Amino acid sequence: MAPPVDGYVFRASINLPGDLPPGAPIVLRPGATPAPDIVRVLMLSRCDPLTLDLGTVCATFDVPQVTGLNWHVGVLIPEPATLSLVALGAFAAARRR
Repeated sequence: MAPPVDGYVFRASINLPGDLPPGAPIVLRPGATPAPDIVRVLMLSRCDPLTLDLGTVCATFDVPQVTGLNWHVGVLIPEPATLSLVALGAFAAARRR
């Protein structure tokens, strides 16, 4: 399938490690510095902070100026409420046996 005339295509493929926390969401966010709620950074697109270059850049024939952004993929810290519900469910299932 061909992209539209004035569009773009961006595809990313990530091989995730097998030791991620169960049920932890994986997020894609803009910015070179991950937020404090990221427990583990899986991928970081940025250049040397001293040069202030962008990690992912593009230019087109119509607009030859280079533009871009920094971004990162990370694993969020699971919410305590979710963990407590899972623990409560496991406890209830164990008592039924």
